[in-house]
Amino acid sequence: MFQNIAPKVLDNQYHDPRNPTSNDFVLVFHEQRIVLINHASLPTYELAEANWHFGLEAYTYLLSVDGTAFYLW
Repeated sequence: MFQNIAPKVLDNQYHDPRNPTSNDFVLVFHEQRIVLINHASLPTYELAEANWHFGLEAYTYLLSVDGTAFYLW
């Protein structure tokens, strides 16, 4: 199960809207596939904004692991 990732901590509870930080991850889908950087990792918020300029309102908070948030675009 995904939540059994000790010693890391999964937080999937609702939070008031929060803004992404540069090291948070973004799940970006294109033609029903997830976009990865170098075929290995999710793009960070910093990289997504530098390359695609989605705009802050386009990001939806999903969850966090050890304080690092994951957003959907």
